[in-house]
Amino acid sequence: MRFLRYVLAVPLLLFAAPAFACSEADCEAVGPAAPGGAVGLSGCPAQPCGPTTNVWTNPPFQRVPEMAAGPLPVTIGCFAVTAKDPGYYLLLDSAGPTFRRFLSRNGLDQWFDKGDIAMPFTWFDGIQCPDPHFAGTDGSMYMYLNVQPTSGYGPWSVARTESSDHGATWSEPVEVWEATATHFPYMPSVVEYQGGYRMAFSWWCTPGATLSEIHVLKSDDGLNWTPLSVPALETGGCGEWDSGSVNRPRLLADPSSSDLYMYYSGYPFDGAVPTRTYAKIGLAVSHDGGATWCESGIVLEPSQPGQGWDKKYVGKPTLVWPAASTLRLYFEATDFPGGPAGLGAAEAPWPFAPQIACPEEIDPIDPDPQNAGGPGNTFAEASGIDLPAQISSRPNPTSGATTIVIELARTMGAGQAEVTLVDVSGRVVKRLWTGSAGSVPARLQWDGRSQDGSRVAAGRYLARLRVDGETAGAHWITQLP
Repeated sequence: MRFLRYVLAVPLLLFAAPAFACSEADCEAVGPAAPGGAVGLSGCPAQPCGPTTNVWTNPPFQRVPEMAAGPLPVTIGCFAVTAKDPGYYLLLDSAGPTFRRFLSRNGLDQWFDKGDIAMPFTWFDGIQCPDPHFAGTDGSMYMYLNVQPTSGYGPWSVARTESSDHGATWSEPVEVWEATATHFPYMPSVVEYQGGYRMAFSWWCTPGATLSEIHVLKSDDGLNWTPLSVPALETGGCGEWDSGSVNRPRLLADPSSSDLYMYYSGYPFDGAVPTRTYAKIGLAVSHDGGATWCESGIVLEPSQPGQGWDKKYVGKPTLVWPAASTLRLYFEATDFPGGPAGLGAAEAPWPFAPQIACPEEIDPIDPDPQNAGGPGNTFAEASGIDLPAQISSRPNPTSGATTIVIELARTMGAGQAEVTLVDVSGRVVKRLWTGSAGSVPARLQWDGRSQDGSRVAAGRYLARLRVDGETAGAHWITQLP
């Protein structure tokens, strides 16, 4: 589902529905046709957006002077930086089944080229998009990456590999998520979370491979994954800064809370096709372990015209904490589309979470998402208002179907009534029943699906009884993955 957008400084206008370049046939919902196959894109409007006008905001990250010239002035492709005392570890795409490795003491102005790392392989042709992590102080590491299988669905799948010598050598990757016939996972990012793992990746439409949305998965062991939020983020509406594509997600777990952060690249449409002109980096936040996300605005954007080496494009975020109170964001940038790219860095005080507005819930008595609140499961708990109907459900939480029970405290009288399911952004997901107020059913079944028959994403949904447009009872239902 798509949530409200809140920008840290200058708000952006909301326009029409997201647009995709691939055809309707290519982007129909697909099930797990291959092992681990995710649910496909929900739809692809045929008409592309018009050109997007660039608007500069006031993002929280500020460039680090030592990186102002881009110390690696090469086309670096996918890359990732991770840190472990006493230094920083950088991997970037190289040729074939290899990554290029760089080491640095401060992660800024002195990077030492340690050459290519060859990956053992028997079942794939190439690798891209590393996501390395230190697993301890003994030199052990694990890494998620894209691999290009030599057979089966393609072109990319997600795999995991391990190292015992600080990333100098790696084991042969084990595939953990495959592509389907129409889509493939790209640019994986994994974070350890509450004894398990969360993964985000771009879900690309295979025929065109020009646009994507972002999916989030969960795992207990890092090897077996199930969808958690599909999609977690979609492309923006026509005219928005990310109307062309959202991709290259990077997950970050807040060490002081259960919140998850997702940094990602966003590209606009420029005429009929997506372009990397004025690509920016955005931020999304989840307060429920990655089941639902709200977009919180742009955190890094190109330098304004005439300023800097990165005035056309910034993207592909990766993050480290150089200090407890500082968050550093590495990014790829260029001063003209398609030109040589360099590696830059920007920093922001941590935390800057108080600047983030995230509408988690809607008030059952007022479906306007601008009036966001945090109700309990019953309307009486949420508002203290005595309504004529009390609604409950069993089971709740649920991973699918549930029975909704409606108890009337008094006669409803005349009027038109309806029972609907509403998501946290205020959108009606499904109408369960309509009729006269005097014939409200005592029980209704909800199968956990929306009006079009598709399974709803994990999150909270409001079962609401309204009579002549007024709320008569409401109840929150939690859908599990």
